[in-house]
Amino acid sequence: MIQINCTQCKTLLTIDEAFAGGVCRCQHCGTIQTVPKHLKDQAANDGGGGSGGIATQVATKTQKTLYQKKTAIGDGGGNSGTGLDDLANIVSSGLTSNRLKKKGDGGGNGSASKSARVAAPAASRKMVMILSGAGVVIALLVGIIVVMALKGGDGDNKTVASNDNKPVTPDVKRNNPETVTGNGTETGTGNSGKTALEFKPKIAGFLGQTIGEKSVAYVIDCGQAAGSEGRFDMLRRAIRKSLESLGEGKKFQVIFWSRDQKAAQQFFPKDGPANANAKNVADCVAWMEGVIPSGIPQITPALDKAFKGKPDAVLIVAMKVGLDDTFSAAVLKKRGDMKSGAKLYTFSINQSDVAGPLRKIASDTKGSYKDVSLHDLRVAGE
Repeated sequence: MIQINCTQCKTLLTIDEAFAGGVCRCQHCGTIQTVPKHLKDQAANDGGGGSGGIATQVATKTQKTLYQKKTAIGDGGGNSGTGLDDLANIVSSGLTSNRLKKKGDGGGNGSASKSARVAAPAASRKMVMILSGAGVVIALLVGIIVVMALKGGDGDNKTVASNDNKPVTPDVKRNNPETVTGNGTETGTGNSGKTALEFKPKIAGFLGQTIGEKSVAYVIDCGQAAGSEGRFDMLRRAIRKSLESLGEGKKFQVIFWSRDQKAAQQFFPKDGPANANAKNVADCVAWMEGVIPSGIPQITPALDKAFKGKPDAVLIVAMKVGLDDTFSAAVLKKRGDMKSGAKLYTFSINQSDVAGPLRKIASDTKGSYKDVSLHDLRVAGE
């Protein structure tokens, strides 16, 4: 038997000679002890142990209890967390056959070295997997950025090739270009009459009223009251803008009403409604410059001329003061006498007090009425 003192609690421990050169656990404090190898030879010289039969009995008892796994203080799960408890249990169960001893290492560090060697490759593999995943994410992000940059470059400043293989860039200032044919061919005509990109059609209208009819007659008050506040001059410009908005395919006639016996000469064109092309519109604008408001007008001669042209719509602008029900009755009677189905759209210029008769005319013919302010009249001619 071998006897050593615990390095921690100094208790004298009696150990079997088979543990010489190995390790054991103190049965009192649990400290792992290294058993010197030379004590085996010393015990042999002493004749089998310092305590004889009693020592052998103690050793046998000790062999059963010294190496039992003990719960470390403060560790409710029975695990010290150092790995030494597991090592001691292995030693107690198989150290006598020297199966855990490593040549040249005294038997103490073989298991720890092997665990370290196993753990190292696992950690390396984990690090490789992390780095590989990060590389894939970075590659994806770079690819997305490149694709978005390429798409952004294609979205602006696109040109359309014309038939002569020269790029044509759509000009947004030219009367709102809308579309280009799929093969890049330029279609449609602009205001200049030259071949251009296809344009959105203008919305035909007059003083805020949309004109959807294909034939329209403008019946305009040119009495003395129309000349006040510059209304007649602004009205001429508004008529010009309206005529330009009609476009080819629609017909027009402009008639000014007054009490003059020559009222029959106050209209354009003389032969009835004409196509709203550029030449006819320009000629009408030049003709209107010679019309001067005067006197107290009468609307019936002008309506007679208008209804003869069989228009789809008649636009009546009244600037005469003191309109009453007799005015609306006269207009509706003339329409009935001429068997006209035209819609009548009525307008007053800053004269909401004459709204009653004008609104009745519009209502009875499925048209509409508007009272136009001086500001809106000015804007309509710009």
